[in-house]
Amino acid sequence: MVETPNPGKFTVYRTGSDFVLDGKPAPEHPMVLHPRRVIFLPISDYLYERSVNQRAADGSILDEAYILCAWLNHLYMQGLSWRGADDGQIKSHAHAMLGRGVKDRRVQRCANVIFQFYWLAQNRLGIVKDILEDPASGKIGPQFPISVHHGKNGVPQGRFQFTTLEEGPGRPTPEGPEVERILDQLLARENVERAACFWLSASLMHLAGLREQGVSALTLGAIAKTLKDEGIHESGRAYSLHAISRESAVQNKILSALGQLGLRGRSKLFIRVTEKRRRTRDVGVPLELFEHLLFYIWTARNELVASFYAKRRRYKACDALFLSIKTGRGLQKKSIGNLINATFKKLQIPGSAHRLRAAFAESVVRECYLRARGAHGVAWDRHAVLLEAAEALGHKSTRSLKSYLNRIMRELELIQGDPVLVTSPSDVEDVRAMVSLINSGNIHFANEMRWLLAKHGHNPQRAMVDSQ
Repeated sequence: MVETPNPGKFTVYRTGSDFVLDGKPAPEHPMVLHPRRVIFLPISDYLYERSVNQRAADGSILDEAYILCAWLNHLYMQGLSWRGADDGQIKSHAHAMLGRGVKDRRVQRCANVIFQFYWLAQNRLGIVKDILEDPASGKIGPQFPISVHHGKNGVPQGRFQFTTLEEGPGRPTPEGPEVERILDQLLARENVERAACFWLSASLMHLAGLREQGVSALTLGAIAKTLKDEGIHESGRAYSLHAISRESAVQNKILSALGQLGLRGRSKLFIRVTEKRRRTRDVGVPLELFEHLLFYIWTARNELVASFYAKRRRYKACDALFLSIKTGRGLQKKSIGNLINATFKKLQIPGSAHRLRAAFAESVVRECYLRARGAHGVAWDRHAVLLEAAEALGHKSTRSLKSYLNRIMRELELIQGDPVLVTSPSDVEDVRAMVSLINSGNIHFANEMRWLLAKHGHNPQRAMVDSQ
């Protein structure tokens, strides 16, 4: 439980780590408790619908729970039932928030959630009747407490609109130079271990696409297992990475083996990570960043653990990669997010820790798109690109990736030319040199290439050009 229920009002309760929803783990799933300290079932049914059937994000579910809890308290203080909602009460609640200095957009968000709750309660859950109008069936008029109209896209909306501000595009995705500034700022901290800890955390989000929860969940055991799966082990057993922190010969052996992987063309190693809703996936970590993780384990993290042993005789070693300097236990995702968010704010860069992962997501979509265009030309498959990117990012759907693909396509439309896929790394420079000669207007070289292609059974789309 995160909050102690207040017997005088509705409160939000969050379940334990072992809670299961619809047969799947749902740690810290929110519920709303009635002042009598029993679960308020209408909200519970709504949150179930949003979580299981509509697959809303965990953060959205929690936010909606708090919004609806505040709404219920607004009604409760006036002695009204939750079924006593109407346009006037929603407006009254909204104006009370505005009076407390709540931003217009947030007020609109709250009003939208309240409307959505009653809409689902009436039309999907069937737990209320005739509270909302239904213009589609002609049920309109003052006898229906909550007015409804359909927006331009046909989606039903409440008539209560407290701001004319359009929905923004969300927090922006930081560009390359902005990410570098953030990483440099994190690395500039006075405490060397904390600098490395948060620099690596941000780098894992930006270069490997980990969520804050995934960064928090990384363990030495998972990293050692990755090495073992690559054939880097000690007589068939995974290395104890902390135990070899003072064994330079063993460290050099491991680093040498990683170097050999790089020479064979490997660019990433895959670490198994458990993230939101306890879903497990294999995350590709760039080889250079993987080596940085090992250096951190053997140096700064090792010294931090030694300091815990010196201060606390009963300290028990923790397998988490990143540790709290206060408790010696695994660093929580909230601590990681708050520190990186503060760095965004300090540098006056719009965005948040999660947007570092968004930058990675955009790069993955771009790579999938370019690969598809290079392989299939104008016949590339949009759905296949989105599915490939979703699988790489651990997304259950492609919905949130569509905006990335649209933006990438708009950007690349400004560039004259078409991508070409070269599967052999050793051929890249040769192909690049050929393209450069053709683009430079070297007609003799272009004709030679077309002659060779025709000789090997390929029909060039362009005829030979007279060089005279």
